[in-house]
Amino acid sequence: MPAETYVDFNALTRQINDLAPEARNLLHTLNDRATELKVTIDRVNDLLSAQNRASLAATLASTRAMIDEDRPKIKSTLTHIDTVSANSSRC
Repeated sequence: MPAETYVDFNALTRQINDLAPEARNLLHTLNDRATELKVTIDRVNDLLSAQNRASLAATLASTRAMIDEDRPKIKSTLTHIDTVSANSSRC
């Protein structure tokens, strides 16, 4: 059975001390990203607030009503444009 390499306490302490700056940097970076994520989530929650959802629903309903109201006029206008265009190409 092969023996495991012995690592003394001083070597272990050195290894931990060597990793400490990288660990601190990693924790600092992680903290920065967590803060950015919190800001992003707060902004998304604000966009999805009940008031904003209601406003968006009202805007969409209003737009739909305008389209429904003006659809016959738009269709008639396009039909007239097609007729004029066809007549002008005969000349």
